[in-house]
Amino acid sequence: MNGKSIFLTGASGNVGRTVLQELLGRGHEVLVLVRTTLPDVKGYRPIFGNLQDIRQVAAEIASTDGVIHCASPRTHDRSAVLREDIEGTARLLDTWVSGPFIYMSSQTVYGIPTGNLSENIPLNPCTWYDLGKVCNEFQLQMESSRQARGPAISLRLPLVFASGPRRRDRQFLPSIYDAVLAKRPFLFSDAEAVENCGSVYIGGEDLGRAVVDSLGIIEPGNYNLAGGFCTWKELLEKMAWLLGTRLEITIRAGAIAKDNEFRLPQSRSFYDCSRFVHATGFQSRQSLDEIIGRFVSSEAV
Repeated sequence: MNGKSIFLTGASGNVGRTVLQELLGRGHEVLVLVRTTLPDVKGYRPIFGNLQDIRQVAAEIASTDGVIHCASPRTHDRSAVLREDIEGTARLLDTWVSGPFIYMSSQTVYGIPTGNLSENIPLNPCTWYDLGKVCNEFQLQMESSRQARGPAISLRLPLVFASGPRRRDRQFLPSIYDAVLAKRPFLFSDAEAVENCGSVYIGGEDLGRAVVDSLGIIEPGNYNLAGGFCTWKELLEKMAWLLGTRLEITIRAGAIAKDNEFRLPQSRSFYDCSRFVHATGFQSRQSLDEIIGRFVSSEAV
């Protein structure tokens, strides 16, 4: 795919920004759907608009060699998910002519898991945000199979450690950082949850590489993507050490939070990423210490 033309949505967000930088770094021509320009990024071609009126630039999208769809309303509001996410993605699919279509889905489609997650286990969306991801995965596969325009790839992203300017835009990690900084007690249901609950994760640079690597995937479908797994305890201890603060962990059956307590998800989201690795050869280059350190440094600034 070197030197190809790629249409990208959501370039101002945490995921889209790192994908844009990786695309440009590999010599791709990138057409970016934007409302305003990105002054700190050079080399892309802006297309002004949004998904609601995307058909106005259908001819330009049709001329590209692939689509990467990172835009997301990141909301649990029903009307916004239906209008901006599901219907917006449907409009974008109408403009897709050929080449791969890469969609940014989420680990949240699995619900609140406790075991290893492979792509073929039943989904359990718990919010409208999750349901929007599930619906978009489905319509991608339907369009891919009906039209044979190219492989439709849904990447189920893990917890993303981003250090860009939008890292606090409706993201989960900053709330953990704020709680550690404020020395709030972190609540768990039992000692086993302290040692085992956690999430798959990926650093920003690894994420950019992985998404651009996925342009070479031939087999359509859903793919788990992660750079590694960490327990909440590992994350909290590293953040507290970097911030020079005291970490307090509280254990209470049922994990019903009281005033000032921070209740982390009592779940273990552990991915089987073998399908993605087999398709792309992707290997993580960023260590957990490195990406937590970068995130904390960005927050400190």
